[in-house]
Amino acid sequence: MKNFDHESFSEGDWEEKGELAWNEYDWELFLQRQDRESRRFIRVYNTLTASAGRIDEVARLMGWDASDWSMNDVNFEEEIEELLSSDSQKDDEDSDMDPYTLHRHPVYISVQGLFDSILHLWETLLNETNNELSPKLCFNLVQSIHDGKLESLLALQSLDLADYALTVTELKRALKTLNQSFNILESIHSTNHPKLEATKIESISRLFDVREIWLRVMKDCREELNRRIKDDE
Repeated sequence: MKNFDHESFSEGDWEEKGELAWNEYDWELFLQRQDRESRRFIRVYNTLTASAGRIDEVARLMGWDASDWSMNDVNFEEEIEELLSSDSQKDDEDSDMDPYTLHRHPVYISVQGLFDSILHLWETLLNETNNELSPKLCFNLVQSIHDGKLESLLALQSLDLADYALTVTELKRALKTLNQSFNILESIHSTNHPKLEATKIESISRLFDVREIWLRVMKDCREELNRRIKDDE
């Protein structure tokens, strides 16, 4: 899975560094670092225009594919350079000894971040405009996004346990909830409301990126399952 290689994050670099004896305060600091990483992902994502390669570019900027990316290969805008350095320098120092948890997995950071950013888009719209959206429609949208986040988290847990068939099955269910979100958004009549239309379009774009990430994970899982079958023959 280009730039979202789940296998490289389950072993090797993610091995725990010796004995771990953290108290609640240590874990709280760890979770705060992961919260900052999620916010950094969305800030980087927001600096890029919607395109077919948007998630790959974000992955490179986040440093998730270090072997194929270097600072000399890309001309960065000053804004992006600041985004990458502002939160990460001290966090990088602190995270050298951090254990692996799902909070650090790129798929978790990206998918959860994209879903949360969609909710934030709609919260901002509702606070700033007087569009009379149906409360039922708003509830259905939030519910479908919540279901998608949950299914994605369950799939990632299965992926971490190397249960690839279960991962695919759970992501197929997640795709059903994603289709519900698409249907809800498409049902919104927004042509006469520019801000509503912009929020709708951007939400659909971000959901397509979620879908792309899930499809890549499913493809990798199926390839691994096929490889195991051939090895057993």
